[in-house]
Amino acid sequence: LEEALVVSELDRLKLVLDDDFNKEEHRQTTEFVARLQTEVDRLEQLNQNIVTHFDNSKRALMQEYDATVQFLDKKLFQLETESNQKDKLIDMLRDKYTEPKKPAKVNLMIPPSPQISYCV
Repeated sequence: LEEALVVSELDRLKLVLDDDFNKEEHRQTTEFVARLQTEVDRLEQLNQNIVTHFDNSKRALMQEYDATVQFLDKKLFQLETESNQKDKLIDMLRDKYTEPKKPAKVNLMIPPSPQISYCV
């Protein structure tokens, strides 16, 4: 009977230890799952931040590009206008300060032909 009680007490202690072990394992697993969920949340936020940062950077670069293109278009138009004005001024000065070419004098007089005599 004592032997049965000892075995019974050992079984009970084993069940208590198993229960304690299961509780501790459950607690550790719950903590681990909570840490994993925290990490997943952090990574999702980081991903969103990266996407937002990329979108903001892209938008800023596109605005800078557009501004640069507009500036260069205006500058090109200004330079073309100045060039055309300079060309007109050069033409005007050329016309004003160069003498018009006189047409070459053409002698329209027919020179006298030598007398040719024919003997018959």
